[in-house]
Amino acid sequence: MRTILLWLLRLFYGFRAFNEPVLETPGPVLLLPNHTSWWDWLLIGTCVAKDWRFVTSREAAEVSWLHKRIMINRRTFPVDMNSPYAMKHMAEYLQKGGRLVLFPEGRLSRTGSLMKLFDGTGFLIFKTRAKVITAYLRGAKHLPLSPNPGLKEWFPRLSVHFSPVLTPPKFGAATVSATRGRLTDWLYDRMVQQQFETEMKFGPATVPEAIAATARHRSGRVAVQDATMTTLTYRKLLRGARLLGKQWARLNAPQHGRVGVLLPNINAMPITLMSLWAANKTPAILNYTTGPAILLECVRLAGLKQIITSRVFVDNIHLDIQKIRTEGIDVLFLEDIRAAISRPRDLRGGSPGRCPPR
Repeated sequence: MRTILLWLLRLFYGFRAFNEPVLETPGPVLLLPNHTSWWDWLLIGTCVAKDWRFVTSREAAEVSWLHKRIMINRRTFPVDMNSPYAMKHMAEYLQKGGRLVLFPEGRLSRTGSLMKLFDGTGFLIFKTRAKVITAYLRGAKHLPLSPNPGLKEWFPRLSVHFSPVLTPPKFGAATVSATRGRLTDWLYDRMVQQQFETEMKFGPATVPEAIAATARHRSGRVAVQDATMTTLTYRKLLRGARLLGKQWARLNAPQHGRVGVLLPNINAMPITLMSLWAANKTPAILNYTTGPAILLECVRLAGLKQIITSRVFVDNIHLDIQKIRTEGIDVLFLEDIRAAISRPRDLRGGSPGRCPPR
């Protein structure tokens, strides 16, 4: 049965498991995954051996006959979560060399990110000194059977990443309550670190790549909306960034590549930022509320030779551009750049899911 389930997961979800040999670690050992979907137990269950047991709630098992069938069987360790003896029973099982799978959040994540951990996990680690393996379920938050408000897909790419065996730290003569809290914090930090390192290795490494990855799945959805209630879809956002990026690539910027950006918080701002990244330039955002004197000093300090702004915006804030130009700085107006982009070139903006150059 396990082989069939694993084959189906690989077929429909491209499921992969990383660092599986660590699951051969003898007990006492705790396997602690993040919890984002109702399928998490299945993803973990296809990787672990038969002697691993999943901690489940007896109360939740009484919801229906299906819940009882899934949550109370030879592969589970049912406990009464409202009983003070629940931790005692788990501790006794671990001290006999048992191996338990426990979701330390105690509930499904409502945000898609790691939520606050159940304090009992820290107490269990303190009481048993069990070895710890954390697991990061990547992609499961996109499954339809997940309560977070993020993007959902029928067949997202799924993977599980197991950490090396972790030895819990010791905290000397601290009280049981303090030690339990410190161990819970230590575990939370390890799980967050594992998630960050995994996403940096397997996910988009830059902001433009992350936006482009989202655009491939929802190009027609609204990406940004400013105070004027004007919206931009992902398709228009990336297209505008590519077109402007071609214009900025011609700039004779200094060696450090910094270009000033003097714009209000409207849709033109994210387009300009992404276009500068696409042109391998570094945007230096200028704060127009500081006043002309401080603004000019910031321009000098950053070594800027070009500033991108809007003619309408400059008129509204009554900024004397001529003082900036006397410093030998080119002021580029978005209105002029937009007028210089021909319609045929606009139509050749490219597909919405293609990431701008890094």
